[in-house]
Amino acid sequence: MDFPEYIIERFWSRVQLPEPEKYVDECWIWTGSREASHVRKNYGIFKFSINGIQLTYRAHRLCYELYHGEIPDGLHVLHECDNVLCVNVNHLWLGTNKDNVDDKVRKNRQTYGEKSGTAILTNKDVIDIYNYCMNTNESVSEIAKHFNLRVDHLKRLIYGKNWKHLYQNLTEEEQIKIRSVINSKFSNCLNEEIVRQIKYVDSKTMKYSEMTKKYNVAQNTIYNILSGRTWSHV
Repeated sequence: MDFPEYIIERFWSRVQLPEPEKYVDECWIWTGSREASHVRKNYGIFKFSINGIQLTYRAHRLCYELYHGEIPDGLHVLHECDNVLCVNVNHLWLGTNKDNVDDKVRKNRQTYGEKSGTAILTNKDVIDIYNYCMNTNESVSEIAKHFNLRVDHLKRLIYGKNWKHLYQNLTEEEQIKIRSVINSKFSNCLNEEIVRQIKYVDSKTMKYSEMTKKYNVAQNTIYNILSGRTWSHV
């Protein structure tokens, strides 16, 4: 888009520039309006009107367009300096959403775990839950109630879908032991004698569906027993 001169002048009147010799290295700070959303990072925004049409741009995107032209669809304008109020074109580069995520990871800026604004648990809470799961015969619903969590939330913890950075620190044996609580609601009807019967006798002659009906358990429970994911000590 070709921006009228008066729009460009208004834009630059809201930018705090460093000394000329520092133009390349230092940030050009946007001093105008900012996004109000709590989810976003409060990027600078610039509102203006052209031919009666109201437009709103993020300040750094508009600055990029002033220097390099229209931004291709689907691309982000990323900050090398990680300062969301910076509009220094020397600090801006185009990238995909994957580039943006990779850049966050590379710079250790990715919000996860207790760093996330939506987190209801701390690292210590999650570790306590892992330890509890490895030392209890309670069902998933009972454990969830104990920690005041939804069952689906607890299951995502158990399978390492959430809080991956902590789950990956567990040994493979610990992960298997934690996952075994998924089937713990059936634990009252299983014991070592029954598990031996399933593993060494019934599995030779019966189908999964027949064993699940015989012992009133889920097919996944039978699979976990036979694959050694649970009751591996028997």
